[in-house]
Amino acid sequence: EGGIGMNEIGDLAILGALQKLRGGIVQKRRTIHFPGCINESYKFQCESRNFFVKINRSVSANQMFEGEAGSLQGMRYAGMSAPRPLRAGDLPQGGSYLIMEHVDFQPFVMMESTSQSALGEQLAAMHLHQPERHQFFGFGLPTRLGTTPMDNDWSASWASFFVDMRLRPAFDRLREKGVGTESLHGSADEVCERAMAILRPLDGALRPSILHGDLWLGNAGMSKDGQVSVYDPSSFYGHSEFDLSFRGWPAENGFPGFSDAFYTAYHFNVPREEGFEERGQLYQLFHLLNHASIYGEEYTKFAEDVCKRVLSDSMAP
Repeated sequence: EGGIGMNEIGDLAILGALQKLRGGIVQKRRTIHFPGCINESYKFQCESRNFFVKINRSVSANQMFEGEAGSLQGMRYAGMSAPRPLRAGDLPQGGSYLIMEHVDFQPFVMMESTSQSALGEQLAAMHLHQPERHQFFGFGLPTRLGTTPMDNDWSASWASFFVDMRLRPAFDRLREKGVGTESLHGSADEVCERAMAILRPLDGALRPSILHGDLWLGNAGMSKDGQVSVYDPSSFYGHSEFDLSFRGWPAENGFPGFSDAFYTAYHFNVPREEGFEERGQLYQLFHLLNHASIYGEEYTKFAEDVCKRVLSDSMAP
């Protein structure tokens, strides 16, 4: 099923890395696991174990894979089931790779309410994990959200981190790419000021949680041994509610949402707090802006609608 040509130097570099991981002889080479829109993705079946390998030929891919490996490690440390990252490296002719343990997932099982309930419980447990050394918001290395670089410089203020490291840069990227209406661009400063006002009361009271950072149904799966796991993260330490950003996602194309079973299980352990809906709008706005930056104009209408709601709420008596 698609062997590796001996003249493909980058693939030979990956074979060398697999040998160092003591996988044994590659028995079935470079079997396509699933077609990804950003990375090449492969399953390597080896003599003693199987590996999942992502490859990206971009010269800047190293940051993405180092960030993903760190994200997976951070979530695993907090008790979340996620594939174990094993090695990230550069390809001789440009690009990078990430090798992980291979997990056999069952197709479509995450659509079931019992699976989503289990994920809600696991996510709550991860958010409630309290490592003493993480009293700040951010992450120890840069990451990528899709193809978008994420600046994760540490901050003592969640309001400042979210506005300065997430929301305002998302507006800036849209303007630089020429995506979106003048109305959307013109609202950026006012929306960011409103976001700061909404989130500032959390400063001093909010404990940072390790986050997945891009959690939707397509980034979770049920393994064949019955374990719910998540993958493709863009992690950082932030407000736990940020991981619920895709609740009520307005765009329909290819984004199945979590069911009530997921949210019921999650909120049984992490109850909603006052202002939940208002903050949720801001967190979803960030993702809408990022999707518009990556995928185009179809998301700008939804982002503009959220901006209008955020600003109209600020004028309510």
